[in-house]
Amino acid sequence: MSSVVESRILDDFFDLMVNQPSPKEILEFKMSVDDERKITKLIELTHTESLSFQDQAEIDYYFRVERAIVLAKAKAYAKLQGDS
Repeated sequence: MSSVVESRILDDFFDLMVNQPSPKEILEFKMSVDDERKITKLIELTHTESLSFQDQAEIDYYFRVERAIVLAKAKAYAKLQGDS
């Protein structure tokens, strides 16, 4: 697994979270362009060739991280709707 992609995505999100962001700031969180490119490349590889165990593990890890971020964003959205 590529520790660079893993740690950057999580580090960026955790950096945001430790600063007690507003729900709006959580909704605005986006991964870096470099991380998006890496993940897009890995996903494209799934359509053209078989992935190495390392590449598949990296994609699996990304989807788990993405799910956590999506859940945080859903809760932030619900909070914003409740505050309206």
